[in-house]
Amino acid sequence: MTSKQHSKTSDTFLYVNEKVEDLNWAQTLSHNNVSILIVDDDSNNRKLLSSLTETMEMTCYEAENGKRAVDLFKQNIIDLILMDLYMPVMDGFQATYTIKKNSGDTFIPIIVLTAANDEALLSKALAYGADDYMTKPVSFEILISKINTMLRIRDLYQKLQKQKDALTREIIIRKQATKQLISFQKDLEHKIQVRTNALREKDIQLIEMDRIAGIGSLASGMSHEINNPLGSVRSSLDMIKKNINTFLQLILKNDDQDRLVTSTALELHIKIDRMYTRAIRGIDRIVNIINSLKYISNVEKDQDRPIDINKNIEETIHLLKADNQDKALSFITSYGKVPELSCMSSEINLCLFNVLKNAKEAIRSNGHIQIQTSYSQKTDTIQIIITDNGPGMSEETLKFVFHPFHTTKPVGQGTGIGLTLTERIIKRHHGSIRIDSKEGEGTTVTIILPVKLAP
Repeated sequence: MTSKQHSKTSDTFLYVNEKVEDLNWAQTLSHNNVSILIVDDDSNNRKLLSSLTETMEMTCYEAENGKRAVDLFKQNIIDLILMDLYMPVMDGFQATYTIKKNSGDTFIPIIVLTAANDEALLSKALAYGADDYMTKPVSFEILISKINTMLRIRDLYQKLQKQKDALTREIIIRKQATKQLISFQKDLEHKIQVRTNALREKDIQLIEMDRIAGIGSLASGMSHEINNPLGSVRSSLDMIKKNINTFLQLILKNDDQDRLVTSTALELHIKIDRMYTRAIRGIDRIVNIINSLKYISNVEKDQDRPIDINKNIEETIHLLKADNQDKALSFITSYGKVPELSCMSSEINLCLFNVLKNAKEAIRSNGHIQIQTSYSQKTDTIQIIITDNGPGMSEETLKFVFHPFHTTKPVGQGTGIGLTLTERIIKRHHGSIRIDSKEGEGTTVTIILPVKLAP
């Protein structure tokens, strides 16, 4: 160009009037390999802008209307767009809006070049998505400066977009890690719960075995420590009675005794017989209690063996009757003809003791406990039904009746594991237990056990 050279079109473009070597930094592109889309319906304007940008090693694309501009934008990588406003087919407003809409997260700067100097129109262009504008004629220096500014803004936007993408990826990774952590936490909580339940089950089994062993140890200790003294007491009573009877017989045979002595001797003989009978009855009761304890504990025979369930129930009743001075309680039994039950005898005896003891403790006064046994040949099972006329249980209490450590008794009077142990023992024997109860209507416990213990 010469110092005063101008290039004019219908829109009257005005470009710099200085030599290229005298241009300052604002006329040098800040980026290399920039692709610019020039949109103008005037071919002279397009050629002039294209020739100027090509001297700066830009890649230029030309479009004569907005629709062509949109097509070129979709087909090529465009870094910046110089957009005219008034064009046929599709004007610059609609083209700007469409390109911005299709840009997504990518920032494509659009500089409007128009001969119109109407603020309303320029505001409209900005509203449709334009990023900057220049009115024709334009200064080449200012145009390049604006292009450089837009490219720097684009770089900043891309940098921010990369940071946003990196942050988004980090958020996704953190969400995945959080999800995995939550999953791990739930899995850990589940494992802890399973382990806790296993430990609780083990504790219950240990308590169960301790209780069985405790009853057996008590029975063995009582048998050893009480039977021997009781034997001595019984022998001594027999000797005392024999000697007193002999002495009284001598008195009665003596004809020299008066009637008063004879009458007194006879009365004394009757009293001694009565006291002896009472003492022997007490000794027999103690022996029966000891034998019942030994029978139901079977601590030395905890392997599978056949038992007479009716006899076991009867022995358990004897034990409960021995501790029943404070209540008027009756046991009503109806024993069916049942075969011997193959089971872990000490465990089944503990179940019977727990259920009957619960029924006994539930009854307040003048109560009764009905016990019925029967055999089903079809299922080869024995059924035991125990019914009391106690106060019964509410539906809420009934829900937790087999839960460990749940008890309705006062603190210190119940452990809450009796029925828990009973249920576990019966299930181990492949049987079932059901409790039916209503408040004010008593409670019925139904136990069903297979005759043969499954291996």
